Amino acid sequence: MQDPAEAPAELANDGEAVDALAFFVITLLLGIFSTHLLAWTRVPYTALLLVWGLVVGIGNSTDSAHWVLLGSGVRMWENIDPNLLLTSFLPILLFAGALGLEWHTVRRLLSSSLLLAGPGVLVGTVLTAVLVKYTFPYGWSWTLALLFGAMFSATDPVAVVAVLKEIRGQAGMDKQLRTLVDLEALLNDGTAYVLFFLLRVWAEGRHQSAGDAIKLFCQLSIGGPATGLLFGVAMTAWLRFMYNNPMAEITLTVLTAYATYLVGDRLFGVSGVLAVVILGLWAGAKGIHAVSRKAEQSLHIMWEVLEYVANTLIFVLSGVIISNRIHTSSQGEDAIVHALDYAYALLLWVYLLVIRGVTLVVFWPLLQRWGYGITAREGVVLAWSGLRGAVGLSLSLFVLLDRQISDARFRSLAVFFMGAQALLTLVIQGTTMPWLLQALGMTKPPAAKQLFLRRMLRRVEARGEKTLGLSRYISRLSGSTLGAMPSAEELQKQTALRMNRTAMVREKRGRLLLAIRQTYQDFFRDYFIDSDQVFQLKGSADRALDALDEPLGDWASVRPRCAIPWRVKALQRFADSRLPWLARWARAALFRALERSATLALALCHAHAIALKDLQEHEGMELGDYHDPRLRLRRCSIGAEGLLEEMKINATAQIAVESQASCVGARRHLAAVKAAMPEVLTAIKTKQLAQELLLYKEDHLQDIAKTGLVEDKEMDDLTKLLDHKLKALHYHPPPFDAAAPLPAQLLADHPMFAGVPDSEFHSQVLRRARLCVFDQGERLQAAGARATRVFVLLRGSMAALVAATVVLAYAIPFEALAALMARYSSVSDGAWQACGAALALRHGGPELENLSYNELQELFREARVGTLGKGARLRVAGSAFLVFGRVAPQRPGGKPGEPLAGPTILPALPAIYVAQTPIKVLHLPPVFDLRRQLQPKGAAAVAAAAAAAAAAAAVAAAAAG
Repeated sequence: MQDPAEAPAELANDGEAVDALAFFVITLLLGIFSTHLLAWTRVPYTALLLVWGLVVGIGNSTDSAHWVLLGSGVRMWENIDPNLLLTSFLPILLFAGALGLEWHTVRRLLSSSLLLAGPGVLVGTVLTAVLVKYTFPYGWSWTLALLFGAMFSATDPVAVVAVLKEIRGQAGMDKQLRTLVDLEALLNDGTAYVLFFLLRVWAEGRHQSAGDAIKLFCQLSIGGPATGLLFGVAMTAWLRFMYNNPMAEITLTVLTAYATYLVGDRLFGVSGVLAVVILGLWAGAKGIHAVSRKAEQSLHIMWEVLEYVANTLIFVLSGVIISNRIHTSSQGEDAIVHALDYAYALLLWVYLLVIRGVTLVVFWPLLQRWGYGITAREGVVLAWSGLRGAVGLSLSLFVLLDRQISDARFRSLAVFFMGAQALLTLVIQGTTMPWLLQALGMTKPPAAKQLFLRRMLRRVEARGEKTLGLSRYISRLSGSTLGAMPSAEELQKQTALRMNRTAMVREKRGRLLLAIRQTYQDFFRDYFIDSDQVFQLKGSADRALDALDEPLGDWASVRPRCAIPWRVKALQRFADSRLPWLARWARAALFRALERSATLALALCHAHAIALKDLQEHEGMELGDYHDPRLRLRRCSIGAEGLLEEMKINATAQIAVESQASCVGARRHLAAVKAAMPEVLTAIKTKQLAQELLLYKEDHLQDIAKTGLVEDKEMDDLTKLLDHKLKALHYHPPPFDAAAPLPAQLLADHPMFAGVPDSEFHSQVLRRARLCVFDQGERLQAAGARATRVFVLLRGSMAALVAATVVLAYAIPFEALAALMARYSSVSDGAWQACGAALALRHGGPELENLSYNELQELFREARVGTLGKGARLRVAGSAFLVFGRVAPQRPGGKPGEPLAGPTILPALPAIYVAQTPIKVLHLPPVFDLRRQLQPKGAAAVAAAAAAAAAAAAVAAAAAG
């Protein structure tokens, strides 16, 4: 039997590998222990991990037999290559940190963050270099001092994000301030990373011109975000084609984070840090909405687990590396770190705090004006949040291992000082952050928020008491017991009476918008809106949340998104009879654009209704809703109670009015879409009904599965069948526009061109016509411009050359239509009939004022067109409409009456008129049965009638001119 001492080297290496795995397992055990059993310490989780790492590192440096299991494993981890350290942990930590930021807040704070991440890092680098060079006794050159400053000028994103997440549950840090701190740490670390590698080239003694340095800086700082954006768009596009496949979707996000860092850093030569940060921001804004409903919750859980594991490992490992490097540098006769260096490490910590404060003061005027602004208290918190951690430690390891930097002591001191700053900032600043927030009064919510939360809690308690019959138990208690009970209502009422009505309205406005925002997310999960629509709608709610002092107006943010995209309009211009396949594609694109805009408006109206109902339901409890009157506050006067109730009712009523007013524009838009293309709303309602039916079946299947009546495989098959149908409905909805005729066919079927041969219609009309799309409120022709074409409306309606709805129309040159009018009486008569209907809408007099535009079109389509010269006598048998010209009624005895100028209605009495100028007159039918003539027509017929009126009105105006 072989002696273990003579075991092969391969087995020894295998043992070291197992020890490395043991370190991984024990590290996670320490993390769980800190999270669970040491939560009472109120010390941030990351600071505890760093301390555990120091303990492990110190124990390992003693070579004690008690550390035999960890000894070789710890040595393998503490000697990890810095590139491997960054590549292993940064993609997960940076992506997870950026993923948790709200895009709207990020966009508002991006300018402030870039200010601190760009010029702020440069200022910090220079100030740190100056102080270190002139106050530290090491005699470093300017290149080494600047390299040292670059390492310490930026806050560590891993440390900052981790600590802020820890204190989030302990202190009420404002969301905007928290986002600013997180975003600044994520961005300025990328800037410092770029600056560090530029200065490192000079510290190595390599020559680099100013042009090369600028080129490299642009390559790293611009190429990184571009790479992250490229991978983000690709990931989002791929996720949209994955449907209810959680494993593949989650794996794709993890894979993309690592691929972005590796490709950017290794292949493209850009900043992998900035690339992953931009990828995470894009994923939080767009990518997360491309994840299917079944994968969304699992994805968040998975990334939280990955972030937790990575944070645990990197902070424990940081502690191990810090203790090892400090111990190594402080031992022996050739020790590099001396006792005085510890004092300089403490002095450097003070320097970094002062420098961060000076940087904020320098940029204070801009920070106050940009984004959400910043207050003095927030500035103090921002200065105190400058933590250092694992990323900075990795940069210092780069310096330590870089043999081309000739100053060996500088390399060792860089690791020592960075480790000391990580320890001091995490343990001191990270631990005291909750107390600092409390001392600055930033943890106490506003009075209106306290009132709202207390009322919600009180309503929950009241419902519980009602359900459990608690009032019967309370009625048995003595009055002295009730009198000794603490009165929460007293605090609630006193708080409410101290604040004004404006604060209450502002708070309720904010709560309603938060509920609306969540309702949009529910709509997305139920497939009512897609990823782009939920992004736009949530953005409108976020913008309204930024303006809580103003009445609700979120429709103003959504309305521009409902406009027809320019590319759809451009596509219509090329879609005519010459390219029938393109015409069908263009019509489908227009239909989808209108469907998306109508869905946005419909979702906004539904979300307001649901959120307002929830707000009124949960706020509806009155002050005396407790069932036992003895539970009511005895020391509060009736006047105060009534005042509070009146304030609450008035605030809720005002919010309800604002909500309804905000939906007015959305309802008008829906009405306009319905008038122009009613099949759009039919498609939306049909698709929604089909989705609700499939989702109901899915829920019913889950209920059946709980009973155990079906096997797992059978349930999987049924679920896959439903998923297949939902996926087909989501990606390939029924084409409701397929049966509708093409625009060219609608123009050919127009009554005005009924007598024109097909060949001449195609050559003289269709080839010269131009298909146009006008959005609601858009002018068909510039005001005051000379008209050169006639618009034949196919869809929609207009008023005074302004589109009242979405309008689909052909623009025909005047000369083309005039030539047809000269050759074909049907074209001429149809144009004048439509012209008369359009003019009668405004100049019809009391005889026609009660008729709608569609009724006028039907009436004038039966009219007989007449043209008379000056002096001619006009006999009116029933009623007639004078389009243009001037006539005088012939009185008995031959005397002319008062002249009438067109456009106007000509009554039957007197029956004879004398033309004083050339005139155009339309003889209306003597008998017109509205009930017979005005039967509902199809959408194409109504559109054709409207088109005829618009076209002929323009022709009449030109002819009269």
